[in-house]
Amino acid sequence: MFRARPETRRSLTVTAISNDAATLEGLGAYLNRRVSYRSVSAIGHLSKALLASDCIVLYPDGFPVRPAQRLAMDLINCPTVSLVIIVTTQTKYQELNRARTLSNRLIVLSPPAWPWTLFATIQSSLPSLHRETSRLC
Repeated sequence: MFRARPETRRSLTVTAISNDAATLEGLGAYLNRRVSYRSVSAIGHLSKALLASDCIVLYPDGFPVRPAQRLAMDLINCPTVSLVIIVTTQTKYQELNRARTLSNRLIVLSPPAWPWTLFATIQSSLPSLHRETSRLC
């Protein structure tokens, strides 16, 4: 019988920001086995822990519009965050996605964005993961 190798945990930090506890919990259950995962249920000032993340997944739909947009722009412009994924139904963020030619660090997805889809997006978007994966084969 075919046996798959156990998942290899990457040295990657992913932080999810959402006001929906079920979203954070479900994403955490999936990502915790693959990466270092943190969750934040409120938006406010950028913390050092948040800025130390390699990837941030933002669900802005449950937050007030202006603070969520401000946070999204701050994350996109942050030099320490390699990738920002925004999962939203709002078209305002699609405009940011069109402007990403300046920065290849933003991806806007429409819900539902399943945890395995987010992980595959992160893997395909961060070049260091490609190198680590190729060494494992």
